[in-house]
Amino acid sequence: MTDELRPSTICGLLYCGDIGERHTNMADSGGDPLLIYVQNAATLARSLAAHEQALTLVTNDAMRVGGLVEQAGATGLIAVEEVAFTLEVPRGIPFYSAHFKLELLRLFGEGRFGAFPALLDLDVVALRPLAFPPRPGLWAYDIAHEMLDGSGGAVASLQDLAGVPLQSRSWFGGEFLAGPQAEFARLWQMVEELWPDYCNSAGEWYHSGDEMVVSAALNRLVDDGMTVNDAGRAGLVSRWWSVRTTRRLGRLADAQQCAILHLPADKHLLARHSTRPFAADAFVTDLRADVKGRDSILRTIAHNLKGRRFAPLLD
Repeated sequence: MTDELRPSTICGLLYCGDIGERHTNMADSGGDPLLIYVQNAATLARSLAAHEQALTLVTNDAMRVGGLVEQAGATGLIAVEEVAFTLEVPRGIPFYSAHFKLELLRLFGEGRFGAFPALLDLDVVALRPLAFPPRPGLWAYDIAHEMLDGSGGAVASLQDLAGVPLQSRSWFGGEFLAGPQAEFARLWQMVEELWPDYCNSAGEWYHSGDEMVVSAALNRLVDDGMTVNDAGRAGLVSRWWSVRTTRRLGRLADAQQCAILHLPADKHLLARHSTRPFAADAFVTDLRADVKGRDSILRTIAHNLKGRRFAPLLD
């Protein structure tokens, strides 16, 4: 479609936190976890470049990240931009570094990354160009089917943080957010309002991290009349788990039809592709082969003990 809108800037965040910080969905391999993230960023950048799009890696330490980009063989492929983060995140909170994604909302709202910026996690690939239908409002990924269980704990936490009863009860994934600068300014204003209450009960919410705060803020804004488009329904993004899960989730055959494929359990696979020319079909073929070859009786038993009964669905 000729009237589709491409992002002014596609950003990913790499916040350099404490050396001992636990990193999400990443097994301890004894190496520098930041290098794995940079290698993931290189794979993402190569996948975007295949569609004539580019990645800007936002960080608090451009010198350190620039060195890792060079080590990953991605010099010239990724633009590294340092910003001064001012958000006061409570020390010791789970997923400490992930919270700084929230400050990108402020920068987006101020126009630092253009009129229509997009934020992606680093453990994603672009299987198709990232382009948006001409609709008003923000674009976010509603994963309520994955996060909102029957206990009501997630909804209760969202309403407690929002401070008002919510009519909108979506849960928005942190891997995808895009839209006009002015809408990001509204979102940041709401996040600022909710942030003190979130920090006062740090670690006690249903979920710790940017998803919790953004979801509460966006639900408030939707109730107040803001338009938030579901990027998942529009085929812009899909999250697919290649490991056993506690509930039945989607098939890879469906997920691979989207523009942006999020693979939170496959950071090491993504890292292996960081120096290879990216072709979507070849990448998905390798992903399928890797998933088929990794399951074992011992792994199955270990997952079952953790309540993860459902194997990943390929087709």
